[in-house]
Amino acid sequence: MAQTTTPPTTDLKSEYVDYEVYLQDSFSPIVFANSLVQATNDLHDLDIDLQTPNKRLRYDLDEVEQRITNLTSSNYQDLIAQASSAGAVAKTLPPLRTSLEHINSSYAKLQRDILAPYYNAQKLYTALKRLHSTSGLLRALTWYLYLARQLATLLKPIASPSAVPDNPRSARVANLDAISATDLLQAAQTVSEIRAQIKSEPGLRSLHVIRTHESSLGKVEQKLVHHCQNIIKFYTSNPKSFENDGASIVRTSSPSLSGSTNNIHSGIPAGLDYNTLITHACYSLFLLKPEALASSIQKYHVAQIGASVNDIVRSLSSLNMTMMRFNSALTASGERAKSIATLNKLLRSFDRPATAVVIDSNSDSVDADLSLWDFVSSSLDVTSLSNVYWKDLARNLETQIRDFTHNNSNMVKTIHFKNYPSTKEIVNNLAVKPFNGSEAAAQPEEIKLLVRSLAPLFR
Repeated sequence: MAQTTTPPTTDLKSEYVDYEVYLQDSFSPIVFANSLVQATNDLHDLDIDLQTPNKRLRYDLDEVEQRITNLTSSNYQDLIAQASSAGAVAKTLPPLRTSLEHINSSYAKLQRDILAPYYNAQKLYTALKRLHSTSGLLRALTWYLYLARQLATLLKPIASPSAVPDNPRSARVANLDAISATDLLQAAQTVSEIRAQIKSEPGLRSLHVIRTHESSLGKVEQKLVHHCQNIIKFYTSNPKSFENDGASIVRTSSPSLSGSTNNIHSGIPAGLDYNTLITHACYSLFLLKPEALASSIQKYHVAQIGASVNDIVRSLSSLNMTMMRFNSALTASGERAKSIATLNKLLRSFDRPATAVVIDSNSDSVDADLSLWDFVSSSLDVTSLSNVYWKDLARNLETQIRDFTHNNSNMVKTIHFKNYPSTKEIVNNLAVKPFNGSEAAAQPEEIKLLVRSLAPLFR
């Protein structure tokens, strides 16, 4: 039956000696000795007392020696057994030494043949990554500078501060043909590409030349936006351009936002393909600043209604003598309806370039897949610009004519006695017949509104 050995007692706790002080990792003999000397001496003492610290150390040594003696005496059988087995363990070391040397040799070979080349490769890889980043930044900078130069060339006619006033009052002053339709769209796409380049390569902003150019890019972009807005502001179409599906040359300009009819012939350059120009201007705005496109078309729409209402109201003062001015005002209103219908049709039929990039710094909600008309109709909440034109014209006329009849009751009586066409016939000649059933013609609901607005004046 095997005899069990009792493990030696290793309890070092003592009420006389604080062994924990000696077993701490931070134990320092010098510091400990210094603390013993300072505990029994003062700075003002003339003689240093070393006997007390010495006694303390001798007491600790004696206590430790006594405990070692007690432990070895009470566990001598285990110690002898362990000592006898130490020789057997020592005999196993020589065979292991050969294996250890083999392992050390293999590790040295691994260090020499694999780890050292790996560390060198790591350094080369780090250098290569930095070179690649630098090369990529230089390529991005080269492309950016190319786009910037291309943009400066395209916008040179309108880039100077005095090229076009901020609020031109006519198409001639606005210099609408300063940039061709193709160059206009290309300029907008170039701005979008520049913005996309900065967004995809944030490191470009670390270069001084990019920060300098980007600070002026906003002003150049604003010039382009204003030019596109002016093209929409002064848009018009003649009957032929409407009947020929918007393909003819446009030579006249619509009234400006002031509503004056003096701008009808405001200097549209001969030979200018305005229909192509306005679609490119609209899409350029969609690329650069979508909310500006919706706002410009809204302002254009309001301007056309205001101009038509003003023309018709001014012509009312001569109705007691002749319908010439009134008919002329109605004709001008019909021309504006044709312009709006043509614009509506052009927006619907415009095919966006496949490579276009929509960048809008103020909004992340613009759907780049929207067509031009889908965006405009959703932004203005309309299904047809022509229908809204007739409705708003009728509602504005109703208020103005009601005021006119209230203030000129005698003149209205004279008008009633004139052999003028009926209200329905006038509306039919104004809003239905000239359009041959096209989109520009007023629908039954708009016809009723127009008839009601003109009813106080005619039979």
